[in-house]
Amino acid sequence: MIGLLAGFVLATRLLMFGPPSPTVEQARAWARETLGRGEYACLNALAEAESRWDPTAANPSGAYGIPQAKPADRMAIVADDYLTNPVTQVRWMVLYSRDRYGSVCGAAAFELGWYDREGRLHPGHGWY
Repeated sequence: MIGLLAGFVLATRLLMFGPPSPTVEQARAWARETLGRGEYACLNALAEAESRWDPTAANPSGAYGIPQAKPADRMAIVADDYLTNPVTQVRWMVLYSRDRYGSVCGAAAFELGWYDREGRLHPGHGWY
Protein backbone atom coordinates (compact mmCIF):
# COMPACT_ATOMS: atom_id res chain seq x y z
CA MET A 1 0.00 0.00 0.00
CA ILE A 2 2.83 2.42 0.85
CA GLY A 3 4.48 1.78 -2.53
CA LEU A 4 1.21 2.53 -4.30
CA LEU A 5 0.79 5.75 -2.33
CA ALA A 6 4.38 6.82 -3.05
CA GLY A 7 3.82 6.17 -6.76
CA PHE A 8 0.64 8.24 -6.68
CA VAL A 9 2.43 11.13 -4.95
CA LEU A 10 5.27 11.03 -7.50
CA ALA A 11 2.86 10.91 -10.44
CA THR A 12 0.89 13.82 -8.99
CA ARG A 13 4.06 15.90 -8.55
CA LEU A 14 5.18 15.17 -12.10
CA LEU A 15 1.79 16.21 -13.46
CA MET A 16 1.72 19.39 -11.37
CA PHE A 17 5.32 20.51 -11.65
CA GLY A 18 6.93 18.47 -14.41
CA PRO A 19 10.13 16.47 -14.00
CA PRO A 20 12.79 17.85 -11.68
CA SER A 21 15.29 20.19 -13.30
CA PRO A 22 18.77 18.84 -13.94
CA THR A 23 21.36 19.94 -11.41
CA VAL A 24 24.85 21.35 -11.76
CA GLU A 25 26.17 18.01 -10.52
CA GLN A 26 24.36 16.29 -13.40
CA ALA A 27 25.97 18.77 -15.80
CA ARG A 28 29.39 18.00 -14.32
CA ALA A 29 28.68 14.26 -14.59
CA TRP A 30 27.64 14.63 -18.24
CA ALA A 31 30.86 16.53 -18.97
CA ARG A 32 33.06 14.00 -17.14
CA GLU A 33 31.46 11.14 -19.08
CA THR A 34 31.61 12.94 -22.43
CA LEU A 35 35.04 14.56 -22.24
CA GLY A 36 38.34 12.99 -21.40
CA ARG A 37 40.04 13.85 -18.13
CA GLY A 38 42.12 16.62 -19.73
CA GLU A 39 39.22 18.30 -21.51
CA TYR A 40 37.07 18.05 -18.39
CA ALA A 41 39.80 19.82 -16.39
CA CYS A 42 39.79 22.62 -18.98
CA LEU A 43 35.99 22.84 -18.91
CA ASN A 44 36.02 22.97 -15.12
CA ALA A 45 38.58 25.80 -15.18
CA LEU A 46 36.45 27.75 -17.67
CA ALA A 47 33.22 27.20 -15.73
CA GLU A 48 34.87 28.25 -12.47
CA ALA A 49 36.30 31.40 -14.06
CA GLU A 50 33.14 32.38 -15.93
CA SER A 51 30.43 31.68 -13.37
CA ARG A 52 31.63 29.39 -10.59
CA TRP A 53 29.28 26.83 -12.16
CA ASP A 54 26.25 29.04 -11.44
CA PRO A 55 23.57 28.39 -14.10
CA THR A 56 21.82 31.65 -13.19
CA ALA A 57 24.93 33.86 -13.21
CA ALA A 58 24.27 37.05 -15.14
CA ASN A 59 26.20 40.22 -15.71
CA PRO A 60 25.18 43.65 -16.99
CA SER A 61 26.57 42.94 -20.46
CA GLY A 62 23.90 40.28 -20.98
CA ALA A 63 26.16 37.26 -20.50
CA TYR A 64 24.32 34.43 -18.78
CA GLY A 65 24.70 31.02 -17.21
CA ILE A 66 27.61 28.69 -16.61
CA PRO A 67 29.33 29.63 -19.91
CA GLN A 68 28.37 33.32 -19.69
CA ALA A 69 26.89 33.10 -23.19
CA LYS A 70 26.15 36.47 -24.75
CA PRO A 71 23.39 36.75 -25.68
CA ALA A 72 21.93 33.93 -23.62
CA ASP A 73 19.64 32.72 -26.38
CA ARG A 74 22.68 31.47 -28.32
CA MET A 75 22.34 28.36 -26.16
CA ALA A 76 18.89 27.65 -27.64
CA ILE A 77 20.59 25.70 -30.45
CA VAL A 78 21.05 22.90 -27.89
CA ALA A 79 17.62 23.07 -26.19
CA ASP A 80 14.90 25.53 -25.27
CA ASP A 81 15.54 25.14 -21.53
CA TYR A 82 18.91 26.93 -21.69
CA LEU A 83 17.95 29.46 -18.98
CA THR A 84 17.27 26.78 -16.37
CA ASN A 85 19.13 23.63 -17.38
CA PRO A 86 22.82 23.37 -16.44
CA VAL A 87 23.27 20.34 -18.73
CA THR A 88 22.04 22.34 -21.72
CA GLN A 89 24.42 25.18 -20.81
CA VAL A 90 27.42 22.87 -20.49
CA ARG A 91 26.58 21.04 -23.72
CA TRP A 92 26.48 24.41 -25.50
CA MET A 93 29.75 25.42 -23.85
CA VAL A 94 31.46 22.30 -25.21
CA LEU A 95 30.00 22.74 -28.71
CA TYR A 96 30.95 26.42 -28.82
CA SER A 97 34.47 25.77 -27.51
CA ARG A 98 35.12 23.07 -30.07
CA ASP A 99 33.66 25.09 -32.92
CA ARG A 100 35.46 28.34 -32.14
CA TYR A 101 38.73 27.14 -30.57
CA GLY A 102 39.08 23.55 -31.79
CA SER A 103 38.71 22.05 -28.33
CA VAL A 104 37.63 22.87 -24.82
CA CYS A 105 41.29 23.20 -23.84
CA GLY A 106 41.85 25.57 -26.77
CA ALA A 107 39.05 27.74 -25.40
CA ALA A 108 40.53 27.58 -21.91
CA ALA A 109 43.99 28.56 -23.15
CA PHE A 110 42.54 31.55 -24.99
CA GLU A 111 40.02 32.70 -22.37
CA LEU A 112 42.11 32.10 -19.29
CA GLY A 113 45.10 33.74 -20.96
CA TRP A 114 42.86 36.78 -21.49
CA TYR A 115 42.09 36.89 -17.77
CA ASP A 116 45.81 37.09 -17.08
CA ARG A 117 46.61 39.76 -19.66
CA GLU A 118 47.80 42.06 -16.87
CA GLY A 119 50.19 39.41 -15.50
CA ARG A 120 48.59 39.08 -12.07
CA LEU A 121 48.40 35.29 -12.12
CA HIS A 122 51.61 33.42 -11.42
CA PRO A 123 52.51 29.96 -12.73
CA GLY A 124 51.28 27.34 -10.30
CA HIS A 125 49.05 29.82 -8.50
CA GLY A 126 46.00 30.13 -10.71
CA TRP A 127 45.06 29.56 -14.29
CA TYR A 128 47.84 28.02 -16.37
